[in-house]
Amino acid sequence: MSPPALIVLCGLPGAGKSRLARELSARAPVTVISADRVRRILVSQPAYSDQEHAFVHAVCHRLARRGLDEGRTVALDSTNLRQQHRQRFLGLADRYHVPCHVVHVECEEATIRSRLRRRMRGEGTDGSTADERVYELLRETEEPVREPCVRVRGDGDVTTAARTVLSLLRPEGVALPMYQSPAWARPTTAGI
Repeated sequence: MSPPALIVLCGLPGAGKSRLARELSARAPVTVISADRVRRILVSQPAYSDQEHAFVHAVCHRLARRGLDEGRTVALDSTNLRQQHRQRFLGLADRYHVPCHVVHVECEEATIRSRLRRRMRGEGTDGSTADERVYELLRETEEPVREPCVRVRGDGDVTTAARTVLSLLRPEGVALPMYQSPAWARPTTAGI
């Protein structure tokens, strides 16, 4: 694997960021920091307020620092819809002298709304509690991504998006090998 890097996923709730993050960690040694999981652990009744968002982002920032301290490639799975949030992580990458890749995950609105409805019925697997109300709230506050970024599709199969992101991590001219989890972490059917 190439040297450590920071991947900052951004996009609206339901766009497919968590699916992409899972695919990245399945294909390469990428440590995923999920803002949804952090929020679920720290906040009993999420309100998605600015104050709550700042608190969750501060914890994610600290976790990202820890991952970079350990020499890991870290992917931040969060909406990161405001430039100030993205800039904070770009600044972190600068301090650690590692590349930072902003990845904007885009998706059709109808697909997003369908995913959010399934999520509210308990059919979601990403752990987020963001519903259509939160989607509307965040859509109103979304700021254009002005930083250099890679745009990927979050609808459909995320394999292509994951390959695109992982290609950013490999040194010039070096193929990135397919990541396989260590033997001790693979599921087994022995003894069943």
